[in-house]
Amino acid sequence: LVLLDSCHSGAIAQDPGRDLRPGGRGAVVFTAAAPDETASEFDLTITVDGKEITERHGFFSVAVFNALGRDRATVDRNADGVVTLEELHLTLAREVKELRRKAGVDRPGRRSQTVLASPPDLRNVVFVAAK
Repeated sequence: LVLLDSCHSGAIAQDPGRDLRPGGRGAVVFTAAAPDETASEFDLTITVDGKEITERHGFFSVAVFNALGRDRATVDRNADGVVTLEELHLTLAREVKELRRKAGVDRPGRRSQTVLASPPDLRNVVFVAAK
């Protein structure tokens, strides 16, 4: 899994010189923004070891931090005890939008920051676990 939290990071899927999935195989990539978008930062509050800390973070990074930490149970949408990449992607997209709305960055009728996944359809991603 490759996580890219930078402006225009979605362009990675369009650049054959940076192909992270040759032949459709390889890493799954989540990007913080579409090719024509910026990835925003804001002073956001996160909880670390039970303490709330407000620092400047990317909305995408905070969404990942929360999804794999304190919100992990809610990310597992079908409650099977496993967080799939599809569940993670849906959560990140929703959480980035919500964090931006709460920060006052997104306004109704304006485009938001788009969390992309490559490959876009994660339902058919197969994992081989080492024994």
